[in-house]
Amino acid sequence: MTAPNTAPNHRLSLRNGVLVVTTDVVHGRTVQHVLGQVLGIAARSKNPYGEGFVNLRTGGSNGAEVRRDLLVACRWEAVDDMTAAAAQFGADAVIAMRFDHRQVTESWFEVCAYGTAVILTPPPTDIPAARRAPAYAESTRQQ
Repeated sequence: MTAPNTAPNHRLSLRNGVLVVTTDVVHGRTVQHVLGQVLGIAARSKNPYGEGFVNLRTGGSNGAEVRRDLLVACRWEAVDDMTAAAAQFGADAVIAMRFDHRQVTESWFEVCAYGTAVILTPPPTDIPAARRAPAYAESTRQQ
C-alpha cells in the first residue's frame, strides 16, 4: 500500500509487516512480549560520485533535493533491514526506534536504525477504520 501524493521521505510506519514507532508505547496496545533489540544497517561509501552526490557526467553537484532523497533512502534502507530482522523474530512492532551513524573507515560510514522488537496485544476493534492512521488501518484490515 502506498500513500498518494506524499513527500519522497514519507513512509507509512508499517514496514515488512512490522509497525515502527519512536515512542516507548503504542497507544491502545500493550506489550505482550519483549523479543529483544534489533538493528538494521545501511553502509555507504564517502565517494561523492559513487553515491550520487556529484553528477558523473558533468562533475557538478546534484541538486539539494537529489542529495536529500539519497540521505533519506539510506535511512529507510536501515529501517527496512531492522524490520526484516524483527519480522524474523516474529515481532509485530519495533518500539523506541532510533538512528545512529558513524564513520567506519576513511571511505565508509554506516547508518544504523535500532529499537526493541515486541509483540503487542491485538488492536482495539471499536475504532472505526476511517478514523485510524493509514498504517494502523492497513495492519488491522481483514484479509
